[in-house]
Amino acid sequence: QKGMPVITAEKAAVGRVVESFSTHARVLLISAKESKLDAKISKTQVTGVVRGQGGQGLMLDLVPQEDELRQGDVVLTSNLGDMFPENLLVGEVQEVLKSGENPFQKANLEPFFNLKSSETVFVITSLNP
Repeated sequence: QKGMPVITAEKAAVGRVVESFSTHARVLLISAKESKLDAKISKTQVTGVVRGQGGQGLMLDLVPQEDELRQGDVVLTSNLGDMFPENLLVGEVQEVLKSGENPFQKANLEPFFNLKSSETVFVITSLNP
């Protein structure tokens, strides 16, 4: 159904169902330009918003400058947006982007899902047990 999360077998977020048919569904990838989701850093619980950049690109945005963000940090889904179950893999921080005049920092992410090598994905039909 529309809105259901799509993940890989490794529990990496792929996207959300935007249209369903009798034998298949259309999925909006988390890397699509119109996609965004609430996220957190696994070790520190620092929160931000992941925005799709098109292609395979992901950007972690709206992370306060005072919060520590490092290359190699693992980004997970958070429970703030209620779009995905908590603690699904999203991506790994590749580059931290700080600007003196902006109160927030950003980071380029390497997604944990690879569209070209993912043959099977799973649709989560219910977030409640």
